[in-house]
Amino acid sequence: MMVSFQVASTLETLRTTLSLETTGLHLVVTPDNSPFLLNFRKFASVLLPSGSTLIDGVVVRADGSRIAFVGCNDFNSPLRDEPFTVEFMGWGNDVMSDSSTICRWQKLAFAS
Repeated sequence: MMVSFQVASTLETLRTTLSLETTGLHLVVTPDNSPFLLNFRKFASVLLPSGSTLIDGVVVRADGSRIAFVGCNDFNSPLRDEPFTVEFMGWGNDVMSDSSTICRWQKLAFAS
C-alpha cells in the first residue's frame, strides 16, 4: 500500500505520541477532521506500542495508562468525565485561531 509523505509523517507523529510516557488518561485534542484524528482512527491498530490494546478507540497500554485522540468539539466524549491530561496537536502555527476551544479543553483537564 502506497502512502503519501504527508500521511507517513502523520503516522510517525502518531506512533511517537502513543509511545510517550503518561499516567492515567491522556487526551490528544485535534481540530475536527484533522489528518491526525482521521489517521488515528484509520491506523490505530497498527500503531500500538508493544503490549497495548485498542478498546473503543482508546489505546490501553501495558502499564494501564490510556491515550485517545478526540476532535476539538468532542465535548460530549465520555472520556472527559474522568481525570485526564490534555495535549493539543494539529493546529500548526494557527493555534490561536481556535483559542476559545483550546482554553475550554484546558479548563476541563484542570478541573478533572
